Parts: sequence; structure tokens; C-alpha cells
Amino acid sequence: MEVLKNLEKSESVLNKTLTSNKSLSQKLQSEKSRIRKLINDLKNKEVTEKTIIVYQKSANEVDSRIQLLNDEINDYRRKIDSTKTALSVEKTKTDTLTKANKKLTTKLNTAAKLYYYDLQTASLKIKSSGKNIETDKAKRVDLFKISFMIAENELAKPAKKDIYIQIIDNKNNVLGVKKTEKFGKDILTYSAFATVKYQSKTLKVEQDIPVADLEEGTYFVNVFDKSKLVLKTSFILE
Repeated sequence: MEVLKNLEKSESVLNKTLTSNKSLSQKLQSEKSRIRKLINDLKNKEVTEKTIIVYQKSANEVDSRIQLLNDEINDYRRKIDSTKTALSVEKTKTDTLTKANKKLTTKLNTAAKLYYYDLQTASLKIKSSGKNIETDKAKRVDLFKISFMIAENELAKPAKKDIYIQIIDNKNNVLGVKKTEKFGKDILTYSAFATVKYQSKTLKVEQDIPVADLEEGTYFVNVFDKSKLVLKTSFILE
């Protein structure tokens, strides 16, 4: 029967139609129920020429509603696709801005780093008059004067800096106060410690380190900003 075939075809189309929209999904279910009822009626009732005309009319109405429903579903899908495209464009913009911000932050952090330079060491003999004279004779040295510069940087925030100075002789002995400081799992043995106030301007740091009974050889000087080695040098005493 042609009417029955058309209804079963329409039912098959609806069974394959999917939508995430709740309202449209309810309309689909309603049309499926109507078609199933018409199919059952045709199969279970006595069919006459008059009833065929009635069912054909109902089938035509079903097809019209299905077409309207399909148009509504397609419009909904187009809107979803448009929204997805817009979201994709916005995500791309956001990702681009995020990457740009990360690069800018990295550049700013790099630019804000402090530059330490001009590490100087002086080996001094303190005379009874109180005057200090420079000497390279190990037995005569009783004071090391260490100095260095921290460069001006307007991007660096003013801060207190914990400076550790380490002087090591050629036997790997740490001179001076020989105290230790722990930084996580690392331990630093240092000769002198100083806290300086950096105000984004060029700053000269000086530190006196008393010593005694030195021997000839090479001496190594390391300067740390907390646990970070920022300067190093060496010198020889005869």
C-alpha cells in the first residue's frame, strides 16, 4: 500500500534525525508517535477507499510538518555552527593574547633582573696607626675588602638583598666567619653576610672580612644573591 510505504519512509527519516535541542527533540518524538499510530491503524483496521483518502491526507500533513521540522533543525544547526566558528575565532584571539602576554611578562622579568658588576678585592695590612695599606704578601694580610656594583634598573622593584660573600683558599677552606646558610637542600658556607637596600639606583656594596695566618696561593671570591652566584673572581697572594 503506497500510503503505508510513505509513512514508514517518513518514520525512517525521523529515526535518523538527531538534535541536541530539547524543544526540537520533543517535536521529533511527537511526530514519531503520530506516524507510528497511523502505521498501526493502517495495519490493524479494515482499509477502504474512503479511509485511504483520510490516511493519505494525514500522511501529507505529516510530511509537511516533517519538512518544517527539518527546516527548523537545519536552522538550529546553522546557528550552532556559527556560534562554534565565533567561539573558535575568539579562542584563537585569546590564545594569541595569552602568548603575547607570556612573552611580554618574560621580557619584563628579564629586563627587571639585576646586573652585578665590577667585583674588586683588596688585600690589606692594618697598621698600628689604623691606616690600611695594600699588600700581596700572604703573611701580612689581615683584612680583605670586597666591593662590587649593582646596576641601576628602573624596572626592578626596590628590595632588600641578602648578600653572601665566600672567600676560599687553595686548600678549599672558607675564610672569615665561616657560617652556613641553608637554601632548600643546598647549604652555603660563607665568609661574610650583608643586607643591602636596593632602590632601583646604582648601588655600591662594600664588605670588610678580617683574616689571619694566610698562606701563599690562589684565593677565590664568590658573591651570592641568596643562593644565586652573581659574581666571582680570584687573586694570588705571595
